[in-house]
Parts: sequence; structure tokens; C-alpha cells
Amino acid sequence: VLGEDYFNVPYTGMSELSMNMYSLGHRGIFDINLNTKAISLILQAKPENADKTFEALDKIFDRLIQFETTYMLACYKAMQEVERPELCNHIAIRGIEAFPDRWNIPVMQAFNSYARARDADAALAYYEMAVKIEGVPQSVINVYHKLKKAKKLNREELDHLMKTMTTGKSGQLLNKVLNKLNDK
Repeated sequence: VLGEDYFNVPYTGMSELSMNMYSLGHRGIFDINLNTKAISLILQAKPENADKTFEALDKIFDRLIQFETTYMLACYKAMQEVERPELCNHIAIRGIEAFPDRWNIPVMQAFNSYARARDADAALAYYEMAVKIEGVPQSVINVYHKLKKAKKLNREELDHLMKTMTTGKSGQLLNKVLNKLNDK
């Protein structure tokens, strides 16, 4: 059983100015510590402690830490293992804010919105965000156009989209983490 102290998150009460002064301008030091805490929280997340866990993660993600895969892993955990896809929206928005020029998080949240929350309109909005980003795979653009036209995707298209989300540098790291989680 995790104690109340486990959900306390260091540094989140500090102002940006204090963080910069304390770290002598090396903000990445705080990001690494907060990312370590985030991963620890994500790995311990269960349906019975989901509210406390994701409340603590929100405090971390409000700092816009610079580890894209951590945002994606938190959403995966909320969707799959905790079975609370609604917890992912705030995390996705913070991830998009931290990585505005990356398509991975909007596509992940589009997938979450469509496949888990059954909200085609929200999925379409996230896909629209993703297709405007340079370097987005053609398969994501194709899914966007199909969803825009029909508001319905088949299982094969959803599987292909999941495969697309887990390619590339951050996708490979996400795959490794997901495989380790699935092995447990």
C-alpha cells in the first residue's frame, strides 16, 4: 500500500524563477527529477489509486517536462490498465503544449478519443492538429480524411494507426516500455 507521501511531488511549488536560480539555469535537472517521479507514479498507477496518481502527474505535467514519451506512457496507462481514458485529456494537452511541433501526442490522444472514449469529434480535432505538423506520416493524414468524411474507422485502420504511433524514435522507446509493462 502506497502512503500519502508517495503522491507528493517535489519542486512543483517552486516558481520558474526560483527553479532557474536554484539550478543555475540548468532547468533540465528538474525535468529529469520530475520525469523520474512521473515514471514511478505511472508504474504504480492502479484503478484504486488513479485519482491521486493522476492528480500528482498533473502537477508534474503542468511544468511541461521535456520527455515526450512520459506523456504518452501516462495516457497509455490511463487508457489500458487504469481504464479511465478521460484522465488522459489534460495530460495530452500539456504534452502538446510542451511539444507543439510533434505529431505523436495529438495522434495518441485522437486514438484515445476515438477507440476508447468513443468521441469521434474530439478525435477529429486531435487529428486535425496532427496533420498540420510537418513530418506527420501519410497514414495519419489518410485516417484524418477518412474520419472527417465518415466519422467511422474499422479495426484494421485503428491497428495500423497504433502501429504508426509506435514507430520513430519516441515510438520505439514507448514500445520498449509498453512491452515491459505487458510482460508483467
